[in-house]
Amino acid sequence: MNTLTGGDPNKEQEVKEILGLIDQLILSSGSIPDHSKMFADDDNQIKIPELTDVSATQIDAVLEKYGISKKNASYEGILSDMKDNTEAVKDKITAKYKDALKRGAEASLAFKTAKDDFENAVDVTNIREFPSFGKPANIVNVPSYGQSVSSQIQGQSDAPTLEFSLNYVPSVHDTIQALVQDGLTYVFQLDVKNSATGANAAFYVKGQIASFEVSPNLTDSNQATLTLSTSTDYTGPFADA
Repeated sequence: MNTLTGGDPNKEQEVKEILGLIDQLILSSGSIPDHSKMFADDDNQIKIPELTDVSATQIDAVLEKYGISKKNASYEGILSDMKDNTEAVKDKITAKYKDALKRGAEASLAFKTAKDDFENAVDVTNIREFPSFGKPANIVNVPSYGQSVSSQIQGQSDAPTLEFSLNYVPSVHDTIQALVQDGLTYVFQLDVKNSATGANAAFYVKGQIASFEVSPNLTDSNQATLTLSTSTDYTGPFADA
C-alpha cells in the first residue's frame, strides 16, 4: 500500500477505493483461471471432435449403422431429432420405472402382510378325527339310447364342508370359538403329517368358521365339533417337510 500511495497517507483511502472497484470488475466478469494447459499432454484426455471436423462419409456410416435416416435432413436436424426422441424415451422409462417401483412396494407390503398373517395364524390342536380332503366326486349318468349301459360325465362338485372332532380344551380352543361366524374369510392350511419330519403334505382352501359345538361327556373327555365352510377349490398338496 505504501508503494501505491508513494508514501502519502492522504492517498491511502483513495487507493483502497480503486482496488475495490478493480475487484468488483474481476468478479462481475465471471473469469475463471484456465488450468487446461496443465493437462495438454495427457494421453488419456477425452477429446470430442467438432461436427465440422468429421467427414460426411463418416457421419453417413454411423447413421447407417444404427438405422437412422431422414430424407433431405441436415446432420444438425437429425441430432436435434435424436435429442427429442431421447427425452421422450427417457420420460417413458421414468414412468415405467416409477410404476415398477410402485408395484414392487405394493408386492413388498402384500408379502409383509401375508407373513404377518401367517405368523399370527391360529393352530387347531387336540384333533381326534379329520374329514376327507379333496374335491368330492359328482358323477352324472347320461342315458345312451341303443347301448346296453349308460355313460357318465363329471358334474360340478359341491363345495365341501369340513368337520373336525376335537378333544375340547377351553384354554386352547377359546381363540377358535371367537372366530365363529365373524363374517371374515380365512385361508386354512391343512397339514397331513405322516411323521414329525419327512414327506408331509399341506392343502390350502379358503372359507369361514361356520360353527364350534361342544359335546359334554361323562365317560370320556369333552368333545367339540369344528365345522368349516369352504368357498374355493383346494390348492395342493404341497411338500411341507
